[in-house]
Amino acid sequence: METVRARTPVDLAVMAPYLLGFHPEDSLVLLALDGRRVGLIQRCDIVPDEHAERAVRQMVGQAVQTRARAVVAIAYETRPGASARMRAVLAELVDRGVIGCSPVVVVRDGRWHSPDRDVEGWEEDGVVLPEASRVPGVAALVAHGRAPLRTRSDLAEQVAPGTHPGSALVETLLAHRPTGPRGRAAATAAWTAVLRAREPVDDLDDDVVADLVVSLRDRAWRDALLAVLTPGPDAVPGIDPEDLRTAAAAARCCTWTHDATGSRGGEVDDAAALDVEALLDRLCGVVHRVPEPRSAPLLTVVGQVAWWSGSGALAGVALEAALRADPRYRLAVLLDQLVTHGIRLPAA
Repeated sequence: METVRARTPVDLAVMAPYLLGFHPEDSLVLLALDGRRVGLIQRCDIVPDEHAERAVRQMVGQAVQTRARAVVAIAYETRPGASARMRAVLAELVDRGVIGCSPVVVVRDGRWHSPDRDVEGWEEDGVVLPEASRVPGVAALVAHGRAPLRTRSDLAEQVAPGTHPGSALVETLLAHRPTGPRGRAAATAAWTAVLRAREPVDDLDDDVVADLVVSLRDRAWRDALLAVLTPGPDAVPGIDPEDLRTAAAAARCCTWTHDATGSRGGEVDDAAALDVEALLDRLCGVVHRVPEPRSAPLLTVVGQVAWWSGSGALAGVALEAALRADPRYRLAVLLDQLVTHGIRLPAA
C-alpha cells in the first residue's frame, strides 16, 4: 500500500494518475483507504447507464474484500454528466452502509467539480486543478520514478514484446537452444546481469536475454525467483530452500529481497542497487527484446511484481500482453484472475 500525503479529495484527483501510471479518461477511479494509506486502486471505463450498477457493485465489492472501510471516488469525464449514473449507484451503496465514501470529485477539462456541492472550495463552473508540484505527496511519487503516461495505451506500449530491433536475433538464438531448461548456472548468470543497475538494458548481450527466457521454462526456478522478488509474510510451500538461496543471490541488487533464511543474497554497493520501480523499468526493457511468442513467462513475472508492489495498471497491461502471447500460460491466467477480482498478494 502507498502512504499518501493528501489533504483533500482534490489532492487525490491530482495524484491518481501518478498512482495509476497514466492519465485516466472517461473513467471512474476508486481508491480504497486504510487510514492514511491507499490500498487497492481501481479504474473502470465510464459505462452505459444499463451497465453502471454491475460495474460499480463489482468495484465496491473488491474494495470491501480488502477490508477497506471507505473509498475516494474520482470521475474523469470528457462529457458533462457522463458518470452520473455510476455516481448514483455508488451513492446508493454508501447510503446502505456498504462502504464509506468521501465527497465525489469530477474532473473535466483540467477543472474539478463537486456535483453534490460538498467539497470545500467548490465553484459553480468548477475550479482549476492545482499544479502537481503543489500537492503533498506528488514529489515523493516522482522521487520514486512515478510519472504518468498520457493514456493506458501508452502504458501498454511499455510492455510490448518484440519491439526492439534485436528481438529477431534473440529469436534465432532461442531457436537453437534446447527445448528444456538450460541449467541453473546459466539462469543465475542471466538474472544477475539483468538485476543490477550498472549496465543499461540495451547493452545486455543477446545471449543473456535468451538465457533469461529459457530460465523461465524451469518452473521451480521461476517460482523461487518470484518468491524472492515478491516476498510474503510466510514461506511459500513446496520451494526448495537451495533454489531460494540461488534466486536470492541472483537478485541481491534488489534492496527488498531475502532468501528462505531472511538474509540478503549478498552485499551490493549503492550504484548497483535497484528499488521496485527500477526493477520494473528494467524488466519492461527486457520484454521489448523478447519475441512475442516467447514473452508470456517474462510478462507474467512483470505482472506479479507490479501487482505485489501496488502497480495495478501495469500488472493489468502486462498480463493482458502475456495472455495474448500465450492464452494458456497457467500462471498468467491465475494472476489475471487475482487482478480482475482485486485480490492482493500479501507483502512481507
